[in-house]
Amino acid sequence: MYLPASRSDRSRLVRWRMGWLPGKPKSCPCGLDHTSRRHLTTDCPKISFDTWLNLPLAPMETNLTRVDHPLNDLPTSASATCPSYWVTLCRLLWTYDTFCNPEGDHSTDPDPGAVWLHLNPPAVPSIDLHC
Repeated sequence: MYLPASRSDRSRLVRWRMGWLPGKPKSCPCGLDHTSRRHLTTDCPKISFDTWLNLPLAPMETNLTRVDHPLNDLPTSASATCPSYWVTLCRLLWTYDTFCNPEGDHSTDPDPGAVWLHLNPPAVPSIDLHC
């Protein structure tokens, strides 16, 4: 993986892809279910609806989760521009990690997604105000 990311962000991306995150089911902090991929990506009320609006939608004909599709859409070169959804994706995986590993010390983690965001910020469309 050539993308600029902190060790923590990279670990979460790989653990999600390998199926190690969420890992062994535990009680979800929402109190409605356990920490399964299905629950975390579809009906956990602790995940803000706005989070899903900031991630690219998977085409209807695919079986990709709301997290796997944005992972597939990540650039494959380190020189690429940081996608607008990068920080949201990293924060979402950080949230999953804190839900699934509540005994872990997450206080020393860098801001999710910050490394790439600071190195190569997303392009912001310019607006021509000269008429």
